[in-house]
Amino acid sequence: MQPYMKVGTLEVLLVDAEGIRHTNLLGRPSYYVIIKCGNQEYRSKQSSGEDEKVSWNEKITFKFPLSNWKKLTHLKLRIMDTELFTDAGFVGETMIHLGGIVTVGRDSGFIELKPLPYNVVLEDDTYKGEIRIGFRFTANTTSFRAAMDNSPSYDEQYDLGYQPSPSSVDQTDHSLAETSTSGDSFMYRRTNSETSVFSESVDDSSYSGEASPWFYPNVKSNQASLTRLGMKLHNKNASDETLQDDDAVDSELEMMKERFAKLLLGEDMSGSGKGVCTAVTISNSITNLYATVFGQNLRLEPLNPEKKAMWKREMNCLLSVCDYIVELIPISQNLQDGTEVEFMKSRPRSDLYINLPALQKLDAMLIEVLDSFQDTEFWYAEKGSMSSNSTRTGSFRRVVVQRNEEKWWLPVPCVPPGGLSEKARKHLKHKRDSSNQIHKAAMAINSSILAEMEIPDSYMSTLPKSGRACLGDSIYRYMCTTDKFSPDHLLDCLNIATEHEALDLADRVEASMYTWRRKACMSNSKSSWTMVKDLMSETDRNDKNHVLAERAECLLLCLKQRYPELSQTSLDTCKIQCNKDVGQSVLESYSRVLESLAFNIVAWIDDVICVERSVRNQDK
Repeated sequence: MQPYMKVGTLEVLLVDAEGIRHTNLLGRPSYYVIIKCGNQEYRSKQSSGEDEKVSWNEKITFKFPLSNWKKLTHLKLRIMDTELFTDAGFVGETMIHLGGIVTVGRDSGFIELKPLPYNVVLEDDTYKGEIRIGFRFTANTTSFRAAMDNSPSYDEQYDLGYQPSPSSVDQTDHSLAETSTSGDSFMYRRTNSETSVFSESVDDSSYSGEASPWFYPNVKSNQASLTRLGMKLHNKNASDETLQDDDAVDSELEMMKERFAKLLLGEDMSGSGKGVCTAVTISNSITNLYATVFGQNLRLEPLNPEKKAMWKREMNCLLSVCDYIVELIPISQNLQDGTEVEFMKSRPRSDLYINLPALQKLDAMLIEVLDSFQDTEFWYAEKGSMSSNSTRTGSFRRVVVQRNEEKWWLPVPCVPPGGLSEKARKHLKHKRDSSNQIHKAAMAINSSILAEMEIPDSYMSTLPKSGRACLGDSIYRYMCTTDKFSPDHLLDCLNIATEHEALDLADRVEASMYTWRRKACMSNSKSSWTMVKDLMSETDRNDKNHVLAERAECLLLCLKQRYPELSQTSLDTCKIQCNKDVGQSVLESYSRVLESLAFNIVAWIDDVICVERSVRNQDK
């Protein structure tokens, strides 16, 4: 018999139930719950409370060898009532799928889900109320004897008779009854990591500062023993350096497990099925990773080595899903006897095959641009630190202060009194041109991917009935009455002053364009919005709606050309949120963050050039 074994412990927090109705004529029943997991079946204590809301506040524990949990896919709960003269009156049941909880808990060593309501139904799916349950799964290494002592005996495990839970709350301990069992106090414990916001940051409302009422005092020590570092702490001969190396490896491993668990559950760690699709999850992950790595980088300087390594490591993990998005192409091969045979060969999907290597090349080029600013003649000063005590002598002119007022959140670039050398100026100009070309390439890829995405039905359903309502009378009148439509002349007449006004106009023009296209296609028998191009080619070119749609498209294109840094329109945002194609999601989010990084680098270089030029002009 093995002295140690892997044990998986599932702790079920039975909180309360609401909406439970009984049909007895005499007396008021109390309820208990029969919980079955595999071959173990426990009976809870009698409920407390009145009317249709009852509570238990009881914890029940199931322990099995970790290998057995692969076969335990469901947890079944049957609510029974005890009436005046009868017992075991059936009220309803609920079935909870354990696959995601066990998988994540087994891989990461620990998972905790706050109490959530589950429907109580009859055998014919008749709704009978809700029961609120929380879960915590721990995978741990424990001695075989200890595991057997803390769990029902071997014979009891295979006895299907009703048993009071041996691990339910000690009747002398009233902490459960006295402590609130709200969802806030039942949290998912995250890895203590300062690195990526691969998932959303945990805010103050997502956890409680106090320990959960059913936390054991030794949970932290048990959790530490899950890692190799925790096991090595008991080895007195292990060196401190070895422990530090193992600590770094284990921290990184646990962090990556948490990231993949987040992807697996669609950003819904509760396991209640409210997560988003895989495409949106990966898109959010790439966006959040970019914010973590580059969000605090506001200067022309090499990226921190740790953040650079994290960017490459986690991006490789996220991009690895594209290895399985393939298409089959026919190829031919000649055998030794001269016979030519044809067969299908898989390769990356065409859009990934073309765009993904290009984006990776642009990524490497941007990192190289930042690395080139290692030893520079300029430096930065934070707002309020412009004094003569600076370690480098420089000139802080009025123009610098004015520039700082415009972009108060950015550090101020500083140059020597005589300005930069000719070599430094050429270097800045060269890197600006390179970053600008990278920005244009990333923006072109992003625009092409967004154009290929399907138009969500949710967007089409929000369109007004007429394009005139979108644009307003003045713009609509110009687009209808002019024989030779000039979008540039129309934009000049509108006197757009801010980017916000330009984005608002782009949203309205785009909405009117699809409104007119929909009207032009109403008479056609085809109804799928994925065939809009085919429909438009079959529509009479003299149709008024078709002409207006074409003019709106020209106006939108001209507007985007005049304002190349325009933010994404409402349709683009809706496409990203509703997209379910993982490949398109990877390309769109990757190109979007590279576009943002390239734009920032160009802006930072422009700031340095502006300050340097002002200093040289004032020194003349």
